[in-house]
Amino acid sequence: MENSETNIFLGKWEGILKQRGGVEDIYYFMLYFDKFENNLFNGHSHIKVNKTGDYGTINFTGELRNNVLHIQEHQIISQQTLRLAGYWCIKTYNLVLEQEENEYTLRGHWVGCDMDYPENRIFLEKVY
Repeated sequence: MENSETNIFLGKWEGILKQRGGVEDIYYFMLYFDKFENNLFNGHSHIKVNKTGDYGTINFTGELRNNVLHIQEHQIISQQTLRLAGYWCIKTYNLVLEQEENEYTLRGHWVGCDMDYPENRIFLEKVY
């Protein structure tokens, strides 16, 4: 992709993260891309337990290779775990951009905390 085409990634993406064996099977999940230049990027993710409101915000970096976003989370930058019977996972994930008319989505698989299950999926839509 050309640099002008990578601008589509900048901004906010919202959707869900599916996890096998977690506090919930489906979490609210958000990615925000702060910077995207020369196929390298950074930003932060936000995950929330729907039934308790507990959340974690984690920074990430990554690279676009062969039309796949390879993302590595690094550090929790804010969190609330008052009712969470667990902890936030630092994850890696590979997401593919899909376009249908003017709608963009990111979909893919994630791995973290010794959990690598086929059910561990991310589905996001571009918000802005």
